[in-house]
Amino acid sequence: VSKVNNGATPYYAQVYRKGKNVVLGRYATAEEGARAYAATPEGIADLAARDAPPPPPQPQLPSNSELSSSELIRSERSNSGFKGVYKVSSAATPYCVQVYRKGKTVTLGHYSTAEEGARVYAATPEGIADLAARNAPPTPRPAKRPAPLPAVPPSSSAAASKQSSAVQLITSATNKTGFKGVYKLGSGATPYSAHVYRNGDQVVLGHFATAEEAARCYARTPEAKADLAVSAAPPVLFDGVELITSERSNSGFKCVCKLHNGATPYY
Repeated sequence: VSKVNNGATPYYAQVYRKGKNVVLGRYATAEEGARAYAATPEGIADLAARDAPPPPPQPQLPSNSELSSSELIRSERSNSGFKGVYKVSSAATPYCVQVYRKGKTVTLGHYSTAEEGARVYAATPEGIADLAARNAPPTPRPAKRPAPLPAVPPSSSAAASKQSSAVQLITSATNKTGFKGVYKLGSGATPYSAHVYRNGDQVVLGHFATAEEAARCYARTPEAKADLAVSAAPPVLFDGVELITSERSNSGFKCVCKLHNGATPYY
């Protein structure tokens, strides 16, 4: 309610709605204008706010004088030696106190000495949280896992052929994994891959955590059983010379290939 003149109805009742002043009417007395305002949604809201219980008291932050030197938060990263305090000039109050709140840097003031600025920072909610974190007991570290037992080296009798509970593993002196058909392709959770050659194509059988698991998978294939049969068979002799067989070659012999059906088909 505002008095705007000395006429018969000098009192205006107004409300502020959606960014504009809305005149409710002109009245002879201030009380009439107040009654008109009190009946509006704005007046009802003001009355409810006035009669609402007061908010609970906020905890009192310690004043600067109550803080001891041990409660100041030091920092090796700051050029002042205190967290939140920065020397920005050589003027009479060269030390600036800043906190980071809601994604923005807030400047609390400028001070003559770094300690004065540190006392201001230490009295803020951020400084109190830093002090509580500094004085909190250290978090206990998880217990260390026992060191793995050393691997048992294979015996000399197992160098040529390793036995498992279900299948016989086929070793290889030329393969880095020590097993035929098993290759290490990476360093992830399952770095060992088992492969076989079928009809001229390489077939991936799966990926495994250990070389032995991959070797077990390979050992159950028909190719592995054929390898065992070849190794158990007596050597093939031709004119007193032992021939080298190969299951990968279409001729059955290493480095010998059948190319056609002519008179001399083998290369």
